[in-house]
Amino acid sequence: MGLVHHTDGINGTRHRLDIAVAHAGHDIGIATEYGFGRRDPATIPDLLDIHAKAVR
Repeated sequence: MGLVHHTDGINGTRHRLDIAVAHAGHDIGIATEYGFGRRDPATIPDLLDIHAKAVR
């Protein structure tokens, strides 16, 4: 699911993740909304950090 957005960081990601889990359960995967290929390369470290925090 495209739950990781650079614009609102971990707080927005956790909010979307909570909603997704409430509707789909815990067996889901997370990703950025458009993947990494179209991103500004400068945003990649932040996005990876958000992913890591979200799965903890």
